[in-house]
Amino acid sequence: MSAERRGRNYIDGTWRETPAKARVFENRDPATGQLLSVYPESRRQDVDLAIEAAATAFGAWHRVPVAKRGDILLKA
Repeated sequence: MSAERRGRNYIDGTWRETPAKARVFENRDPATGQLLSVYPESRRQDVDLAIEAAATAFGAWHRVPVAKRGDILLKA
């Protein structure tokens, strides 16, 4: 699997590298069975970091007007 087709976790504004031996799951085209990409199974520490980052970001994010949040999410 090429590096371009291997997913990573995006936590706190950073793409996180995962250990080479990390367990992964495959993303396949349901019509053809073609392997599209693989993604790492998140580890407990990945989940803990994501929760911590979300809790920290909430302080500023909840003050952003709903319409602006929608614009940001659409761009993402």
